[in-house]
Amino acid sequence: MLTVELLQDSFSLYYKGRKIPAVPLYATPLLHYVQYVAPYVAKRLIDAGIRRFHMRDARAAWIIELACGGICTHAQDGDEVEGLLEEAYYNLLADRLLAYAVSADAVVVPCADPALARALMRRAREYAPDLATIASQHGGECPDADIRHTPRP
Repeated sequence: MLTVELLQDSFSLYYKGRKIPAVPLYATPLLHYVQYVAPYVAKRLIDAGIRRFHMRDARAAWIIELACGGICTHAQDGDEVEGLLEEAYYNLLADRLLAYAVSADAVVVPCADPALARALMRRAREYAPDLATIASQHGGECPDADIRHTPRP
């Protein structure tokens, strides 16, 4: 039996009495986890003089545009920011997410966002080498994960 426990800033899943930590990445005012790193990314873009940037996720791009205060904008022909996003996720978000997995045996990595997936797997290997990474390959692929799960349609 699966049981869900809702708290103000997080939620937990219980399966057969065992707690499965879960992090509500979309439970932010702008409903996207990029909100956690947007100020960092915006500052780096402005400092580097990048006025037009490109990324796959249009909603995340809009949030970064807001953080830029109109100085930088999302454009198809802009500079790619995947590497910068990975750095931001690694430095600012991965520790926070993996803190929920202190007593866990495995962590599920969302492969739909390649930058977040790479940052989480890199941080997990550094701080908890025995923590298994399970790739949820819904919307993307994570070839470096220990276990790959491809959801069925």
